[in-house]
Amino acid sequence: EAAGGLDRPFAIAVVARTPEEAIVVLRAVHGPRFEPEPWMVESLVVRASESPMLRLTGTAEKFVDRRLGEIRCPASIIWGEDDGVLPVSYGEALRDGIAGAKLHVIAGAAHIPHLQQPAEVLRCLMAIC
Repeated sequence: EAAGGLDRPFAIAVVARTPEEAIVVLRAVHGPRFEPEPWMVESLVVRASESPMLRLTGTAEKFVDRRLGEIRCPASIIWGEDDGVLPVSYGEALRDGIAGAKLHVIAGAAHIPHLQQPAEVLRCLMAIC
């Protein structure tokens, strides 16, 4: 849930330097119909020059694409249907790379399904056990 690590680009630029870019980022994270408060937009723009995303270096050797086949335990992948940062195709790639993995796509959730649809995430987790 909320996975990363594949050698794929984000669906959007994750550093917002303008209010318009900030709205795109916030909707990618919270869903396409999300209406951010003005302070949220302003906060992303103000923090753009200090974004942790700008400090990501040396990540290529950390990508897990080639190692997915090494996973031998049951894997359930939980993904938000409206994730605008890492779209469902990313979750599908994880599922396809891990033998026997199951992908649970949650309607009404975007990039943080455990926050946006906690009851459905819990249902998925309970079904796993």
